[in-house]
Amino acid sequence: MARIKIKFNRDHGQQIMKSRAMRKVLDAETSRTMTALPEAGDGYESIVENGGDRLRGAVWTVTNKAKARTARDGELLTALLGGGE
Repeated sequence: MARIKIKFNRDHGQQIMKSRAMRKVLDAETSRTMTALPEAGDGYESIVENGGDRLRGAVWTVTNKAKARTARDGELLTALLGGGE
Protein backbone atom coordinates (compact mmCIF):
# COMPACT_ATOMS: atom_id res chain seq x y z
CA MET A 1 0.00 0.00 0.00
CA ALA A 2 1.35 3.42 -0.97
CA ARG A 3 2.02 5.99 1.74
CA ILE A 4 0.28 9.32 1.35
CA LYS A 5 1.95 12.50 2.48
CA ILE A 6 -0.15 15.59 3.06
CA LYS A 7 1.44 19.01 3.26
CA PHE A 8 -0.58 21.91 4.68
CA ASN A 9 -0.33 25.20 2.79
CA ARG A 10 -0.02 27.78 5.61
CA ASP A 11 -0.66 30.78 3.34
CA HIS A 12 -3.90 29.30 2.06
CA GLY A 13 -4.92 28.36 5.61
CA GLN A 14 -4.40 31.95 6.75
CA GLN A 15 -6.42 33.23 3.79
CA ILE A 16 -9.29 30.99 4.86
CA MET A 17 -9.02 32.12 8.49
CA LYS A 18 -9.21 35.78 7.40
CA SER A 19 -11.92 35.37 4.75
CA ARG A 20 -15.36 36.99 4.61
CA ALA A 21 -16.91 33.55 5.05
CA MET A 22 -15.03 33.05 8.32
CA ARG A 23 -16.13 36.52 9.49
CA LYS A 24 -19.74 35.51 8.80
CA VAL A 25 -19.28 32.32 10.83
CA LEU A 26 -17.77 34.22 13.76
CA ASP A 27 -20.44 36.94 13.57
CA ALA A 28 -23.12 34.25 13.66
CA GLU A 29 -21.52 32.48 16.63
CA THR A 30 -21.04 35.64 18.70
CA SER A 31 -24.62 36.69 17.88
CA ARG A 32 -25.91 33.24 18.85
CA THR A 33 -24.03 33.43 22.13
CA MET A 34 -25.33 36.92 22.90
CA THR A 35 -28.89 35.80 22.09
CA ALA A 36 -28.56 32.74 24.34
CA LEU A 37 -27.63 34.95 27.30
CA PRO A 38 -30.44 35.84 29.72
CA GLU A 39 -31.72 39.42 29.60
CA ALA A 40 -30.73 39.63 25.92
CA GLY A 41 -27.02 39.84 26.73
CA ASP A 42 -27.39 42.81 29.07
CA GLY A 43 -23.98 43.41 30.65
CA TYR A 44 -22.02 41.66 27.89
CA GLU A 45 -20.24 42.80 24.75
CA SER A 46 -18.98 40.95 21.70
CA ILE A 47 -16.54 41.63 18.91
CA VAL A 48 -15.08 39.98 15.82
CA GLU A 49 -11.65 41.34 14.98
CA ASN A 50 -8.47 40.60 13.08
CA GLY A 51 -6.15 38.86 15.52
CA GLY A 52 -3.03 38.84 13.36
CA ASP A 53 -2.97 35.47 11.62
CA ARG A 54 -6.75 34.88 11.87
CA LEU A 55 -10.06 36.44 12.78
CA ARG A 56 -11.16 36.08 16.38
CA GLY A 57 -14.53 36.38 18.03
CA ALA A 58 -15.04 37.17 21.71
CA VAL A 59 -17.87 37.70 24.19
CA TRP A 60 -17.12 39.13 27.63
CA THR A 61 -18.73 40.69 30.69
CA VAL A 62 -18.69 44.47 31.08
CA THR A 63 -20.75 45.05 34.22
CA ASN A 64 -20.28 43.82 37.76
CA LYS A 65 -23.80 42.30 37.71
CA ALA A 66 -22.96 40.23 34.62
CA LYS A 67 -19.64 39.17 36.19
CA ALA A 68 -21.45 38.05 39.34
CA ARG A 69 -24.11 36.14 37.35
CA THR A 70 -21.42 34.43 35.29
CA ALA A 71 -19.44 33.48 38.41
CA ARG A 72 -22.52 32.28 40.31
CA ASP A 73 -24.60 30.68 37.55
CA GLY A 74 -22.13 30.03 34.72
CA GLU A 75 -24.24 32.22 32.45
CA LEU A 76 -21.59 32.86 29.78
CA LEU A 77 -20.38 29.26 29.68
CA THR A 78 -23.95 28.00 29.31
CA ALA A 79 -24.53 30.42 26.42
CA LEU A 80 -21.27 29.38 24.73
CA LEU A 81 -22.26 25.73 24.98
CA GLY A 82 -25.59 26.32 23.28
CA GLY A 83 -27.83 27.77 25.94
CA GLY A 84 -28.46 24.48 27.73
CA GLU A 85 -30.05 22.85 24.68
